Amino acid sequence: PDFRPMSMYELALSRPDLVKFFALPPGVDVIVNTTGEVGLYLDGKPLTPEAGSYIDMLNRAAAERGK
Repeated sequence: PDFRPMSMYELALSRPDLVKFFALPPGVDVIVNTTGEVGLYLDGKPLTPEAGSYIDMLNRAAAERGK
Protein backbone atom coordinates (compact mmCIF):
# COMPACT_ATOMS: atom_id res chain seq x y z
CA PRO A 1 0.00 0.00 0.00
CA ASP A 2 0.98 3.57 -0.59
CA PHE A 3 0.82 5.53 2.69
CA ARG A 4 1.21 9.28 2.82
CA PRO A 5 0.27 12.08 5.20
CA MET A 6 -3.14 13.62 4.59
CA SER A 7 -5.56 15.89 6.36
CA MET A 8 -8.47 14.53 8.35
CA TYR A 9 -10.74 16.22 5.81
CA GLU A 10 -9.13 14.35 2.91
CA LEU A 11 -9.35 11.11 4.87
CA ALA A 12 -13.03 11.76 5.58
CA LEU A 13 -13.70 12.31 1.90
CA SER A 14 -11.88 9.17 0.82
CA ARG A 15 -13.00 6.92 3.71
CA PRO A 16 -16.30 8.20 5.16
CA ASP A 17 -16.74 4.86 6.94
CA LEU A 18 -13.87 5.85 9.27
CA VAL A 19 -15.25 9.23 10.37
CA LYS A 20 -17.11 7.61 13.28
CA PHE A 21 -13.74 6.78 14.87
CA PHE A 22 -12.09 10.22 14.61
CA ALA A 23 -12.94 11.15 18.21
CA LEU A 24 -11.17 8.17 19.76
CA PRO A 25 -8.01 8.99 21.72
CA PRO A 26 -4.62 8.73 20.02
CA GLY A 27 -3.09 5.28 20.34
CA VAL A 28 -6.36 3.38 20.22
CA ASP A 29 -6.40 0.76 17.47
CA VAL A 30 -9.75 -0.07 15.86
CA ILE A 31 -10.57 -3.36 14.20
CA VAL A 32 -13.90 -3.85 12.45
CA ASN A 33 -14.67 -7.49 11.68
CA THR A 34 -16.69 -8.75 8.74
CA THR A 35 -19.96 -8.51 10.69
CA GLY A 36 -19.31 -4.86 11.55
CA GLU A 37 -18.44 -5.46 15.20
CA VAL A 38 -15.83 -3.02 16.49
CA GLY A 39 -12.87 -4.07 18.60
CA LEU A 40 -10.78 -1.47 20.41
CA TYR A 41 -7.21 -1.97 21.62
CA LEU A 42 -4.78 0.17 23.58
CA ASP A 43 -1.16 -0.95 23.67
CA GLY A 44 -2.30 -4.31 22.30
CA LYS A 45 -4.76 -4.88 25.13
CA PRO A 46 -8.47 -5.14 24.32
CA LEU A 47 -10.74 -2.44 25.69
CA THR A 48 -14.33 -3.10 26.72
CA PRO A 49 -16.76 -0.43 25.54
CA GLU A 50 -18.94 0.99 28.31
CA ALA A 51 -22.58 -0.07 28.19
CA GLY A 52 -24.57 2.51 26.26
CA SER A 53 -21.47 4.09 24.67
CA TYR A 54 -21.29 4.86 20.96
CA ILE A 55 -19.07 1.83 20.29
CA ASP A 56 -21.39 -0.39 22.33
CA MET A 57 -24.32 0.81 20.20
CA LEU A 58 -22.37 0.12 16.99
CA ASN A 59 -21.67 -3.41 18.22
CA ARG A 60 -25.30 -3.98 19.21
CA ALA A 61 -26.43 -2.83 15.76
CA ALA A 62 -23.89 -5.19 14.13
CA ALA A 63 -25.17 -8.06 16.27
CA GLU A 64 -28.77 -7.31 15.26
CA ARG A 65 -27.84 -7.24 11.56
CA GLY A 66 -26.10 -10.58 11.99
CA LYS A 67 -29.25 -12.32 13.26
